[in-house]
Amino acid sequence: MEKRLLLATFLSIAILVLFQYLYGTKRPIKYHDEPEKVSVKPQRLVEEKTISKKEIDKKETDKNIRELTFETKLIRVVLTNPGGRLKAVYLKKYTDEKNQPVNLIRAGGLVDSYPVTFRFADTNITDRANNALYEVSYQTLATTKYQPEGVITFKYTDPEGTKYSKSYIFNHDNYLIKVRLSIENLSEKQRKKTYQVLWGAGLGEVEVNKSSYTHQGPVVYLDKKLIRDQMENVSTPIRHYGQISWVALESKYFVIALISPENLSTAVIDKSRGQGLEVGLEYPIEDSRIEKEFRIYAGPKETQSLNHAHSDLEKIIDFGWFSFLAIPLLQLLNYTYRFTHNYGFSIILLTILIKIVFYPLSHKSYKSMQKMQELQPKIKLIQERYKKDREKLNQEMMALYKQHKANPLGGCLPMLLQIPVFFALYRVLLDAIELRQAPFIWWIKDLSEKDPYYFWPIFMGLTMFIQQKMTPPMGDPRQNRMMLMMPVIFTIMFLNFPVGLVIYWLVNNLLSIMQQYYITKKVSKPRPA
Repeated sequence: MEKRLLLATFLSIAILVLFQYLYGTKRPIKYHDEPEKVSVKPQRLVEEKTISKKEIDKKETDKNIRELTFETKLIRVVLTNPGGRLKAVYLKKYTDEKNQPVNLIRAGGLVDSYPVTFRFADTNITDRANNALYEVSYQTLATTKYQPEGVITFKYTDPEGTKYSKSYIFNHDNYLIKVRLSIENLSEKQRKKTYQVLWGAGLGEVEVNKSSYTHQGPVVYLDKKLIRDQMENVSTPIRHYGQISWVALESKYFVIALISPENLSTAVIDKSRGQGLEVGLEYPIEDSRIEKEFRIYAGPKETQSLNHAHSDLEKIIDFGWFSFLAIPLLQLLNYTYRFTHNYGFSIILLTILIKIVFYPLSHKSYKSMQKMQELQPKIKLIQERYKKDREKLNQEMMALYKQHKANPLGGCLPMLLQIPVFFALYRVLLDAIELRQAPFIWWIKDLSEKDPYYFWPIFMGLTMFIQQKMTPPMGDPRQNRMMLMMPVIFTIMFLNFPVGLVIYWLVNNLLSIMQQYYITKKVSKPRPA
């Protein structure tokens, strides 16, 4: 009984881990055009294919088209005066596979897909708001510790007297960008209609390993609930109505979120002319003047940074069924990092702490297995004697367990209680941005990637084999052979898993071997007569 339950436990973990890794969520949204590799060196806007619009004066020369680079402690932003838009948002702490800062705006996209975009029912106003040559005003193009806030303002007045203004306010030590938008002197026919403020097109962050396990695409926080839309087969815009805190585009590690100031509006999700996805907020036009202020979070899925941006934005970090355990484990991992300054060693320390917490349960499990092993000769004798009488066999077995105070399930039930913690930590080590590009030792430069030489998963498989050999054999020999196959199965599974997860499993196995050795050799040795 115990051996079958133990086998079932291992098989369940193997199946669930493999299933969630391959099919945990739908595949990432596939765009018609994959984002190009990002280069930090800004390009002149005149090099883009689609600069001019009918609203731009054809007599204007290249010198009127400007790019401005704004620096803070955490981001470097490139802005353009055609449309008063963002062209690039580079994250200074995070790099791509070419060791260049990650850009959260799709590189190589059309100019009219750059954020931040106005959209009206009147296409003429839309073109003017987003493509006209704006005048630029600013005091500085960098923030410092002593000058923590910087503002860039773009203004334009069209031939009909409508005034457009976009202001971007940057802060020195966070990923928030405040945006103030205003339009004055709208015509009478525009009133009682709606307009949209959009981020497009798509999320430009480039990852080496885009896991199919993690959702990549639009997210809305509606009525205190997360909604993740799948856009593969959607041909018309999606609208969500209700109490909307924010609408966002997410990848495995990064997020762009438009945070609603009123906490009550309409969220819009759409495909943008083959250039990816647009997400935004929709508002009514009440009179001839539009004035709106909202915030953009453009940064990593770091708990502290997300909390600073909005109290509900942290909820975009989704660790699955066991998030209530995963989040405290991540916080503990980050706490230990303050002392180790290496997330690999923090994983080891966290594994040791978890093992200490569960030591009484593990101890009870090993003791129960040891007692069942001692009873094997008597169990086999009863099985042979009553093999043709199932009822009598069960009665004698229960009497034997009662006499020796043995529990056939005592070895596995403590293990089952630890499974939720395992899955919670599994999700943390699989998805936490803290492990992205975090080095360990030797050739391991990124704990979120697989071991290129497969040393750690093979070592882990070896420890599982040793652990299985130390486990007292009992029951059907076929079950024992299957148990010995588990190290092979897990090793194959873990070959392509993140090194951080492999290290956790390896250290857990080593601690289990030590504990099992102690119980077998010290606690269970014969007592003097």
